[in-house]
Amino acid sequence: MAKDAGSFNFSKVIAQKIDVEMQRLETYGKRSPSLLTEVELLNFLEYLQSQPEDPLDI
Repeated sequence: MAKDAGSFNFSKVIAQKIDVEMQRLETYGKRSPSLLTEVELLNFLEYLQSQPEDPLDI
């Protein structure tokens, strides 16, 4: 059953995605992408690109 876009809480989805990405950064022991080395940044970028773009896919 598909959710009605009118009743879908996008702010909750965005917050969940941010939480997931921040947890991923913690893997590197960093608090911000600007603190990653070039190799870590490339790995993080590859991870982000592999994630679904549709907020309903999380």
